[in-house]
Amino acid sequence: MNLNFGIAGTIVEILSNTRFDIYQQEHILGPLSKGLTEEATFNPATIKNKRNLGVIYIGKNEAFVPNYDYYPVFNIPQRNLTDYKIGSNAVIYGPQGSLRASASHLTRYAIMLKNEGKTVAGDQILKPESVRQMTRWRYQFGGLGKGHENDFHTYGLGLYGTTYRLNDQIIEHEVVKGHTGAAYNLISGQHFWDKYTFTYHQWSSRRLQVRNRNDI
Repeated sequence: MNLNFGIAGTIVEILSNTRFDIYQQEHILGPLSKGLTEEATFNPATIKNKRNLGVIYIGKNEAFVPNYDYYPVFNIPQRNLTDYKIGSNAVIYGPQGSLRASASHLTRYAIMLKNEGKTVAGDQILKPESVRQMTRWRYQFGGLGKGHENDFHTYGLGLYGTTYRLNDQIIEHEVVKGHTGAAYNLISGQHFWDKYTFTYHQWSSRRLQVRNRNDI
């Protein structure tokens, strides 16, 4: 499934003649970030305030040790793109899960989807029809076994959804849409339903677990 996002990102580059991370910054992440002090990017080297980049930790020997995005002197190296050809391989910027964003950004993204593509600042960054296509269910797990406990079993375009089945509920009595993330020992998610949104970041391991809750 992750490979599909890389293909989609490459298509974005071909159609826009713009590098994937730059296109996202100009057309999606930039408008979503209006009024926020945090930045969101697929390219951490472009972050202005490097102290805002969260380090992902992993538990080892009863202690937390850095696992990803650890730059002790805040010197984030820029990728060498001298020979990169736009539209050849957008996977290098990780459209499948390498976005650095705060809980506030993810919540604003959910609000944008609920507002048919319009941000909280009033910018129309997606067409209403595009949002309807993304949130229209294309596949539902057919019940061959129970699937994963409390997992999404219904799929749109880049979005998951729950049903009313007991083993497919996140919020009781609600059909919830959104997306989960699991990479580099980071567990995250952004869910929305009715007029509500729920965003979380969680660093976990077999030994240690900590939750980071941000004010929205």
